[in-house]
Amino acid sequence: MDIADLARQHLVSEYGNCHNFLDSSVGDKLSPIHTIKRDRVTPQNDHTATQTTPPIESYQPDYVTPITHLNLVVDKPIRILCSNDYHVPYHDEKALAILLKFIEWYKPDYHIRLGDIWDFYQLSKFCRNIKTKADLQSDIDLGKRIIQEQQAASPNTRDIFIPGNHEERLKKYIWQNARDLELDCLELPNLLGLRELKIKHAPADEGLMINGVFMAYHGSIVRKYSGWTAKAEYEKNGCCGISGHCHRGGEHDRTNRGGEWGWWENYCLCLKNPEYIKHPDWQHGFRTVTFFKERLFHVADAKMLDYRVMFGDKLFD
Repeated sequence: MDIADLARQHLVSEYGNCHNFLDSSVGDKLSPIHTIKRDRVTPQNDHTATQTTPPIESYQPDYVTPITHLNLVVDKPIRILCSNDYHVPYHDEKALAILLKFIEWYKPDYHIRLGDIWDFYQLSKFCRNIKTKADLQSDIDLGKRIIQEQQAASPNTRDIFIPGNHEERLKKYIWQNARDLELDCLELPNLLGLRELKIKHAPADEGLMINGVFMAYHGSIVRKYSGWTAKAEYEKNGCCGISGHCHRGGEHDRTNRGGEWGWWENYCLCLKNPEYIKHPDWQHGFRTVTFFKERLFHVADAKMLDYRVMFGDKLFD
């Protein structure tokens, strides 16, 4: 693939945080792009969003085979909610209650959980508190109940899970201590009950590419300040996308010969006073990604301040 092909595939025009990628059929001549200006994306209904039948695309009811790409057929705006870093059982119940209210109102078409839903503190390689009770099954069951509550609030939402480094703790523990047991029940999706929850999953290292223009994964980089992690993730992946892991909100925008790009850090929903770090620079919140066309999307911020989220003209508290 030469430079012209790369430009045709990835060129993006941004206006008001809206990204419009050119379709590869435009040919060698690159023309101006008309984009949608919108500060925030909210459903048209002033009260509760009406969720219609999900669009036809590459999402199939196979909860065993991992997916790496999601190809949406966009005949209406498609709303995607991204949340991450609950760290059950060290989740923040008040923060998750706000998220639940948002889900019930917003009715996303997709909910992508970007990993570290569970903490698995007991399996950490770092120094641990000897008084902490090791009860992995209770932790897994609690995380499943939280997800089931979210699913009940928006029954038509399709769920995708991308493991984070904390879920990888469980997988690596099994690899190290039960490497000779070739049992399907010991696969991470089965241990977490994803098939039971009807949740599709993407590989932790690959993540999920949506319509070839937007990447979602847990993330593998943490930098010191807000936005710095987003910058590093963009430089690593070379595309637009969203990640968790750093527990902060931030954004990095880049303009170069290939076009205009953006990467977003996606907050956390865990307790902000864990025993292993004092006064962390973390923020609560989540984000939405709305696709208006196959290659036109908008990322909206839902930062949580004192357990309040202001999204457009709607307040959740």
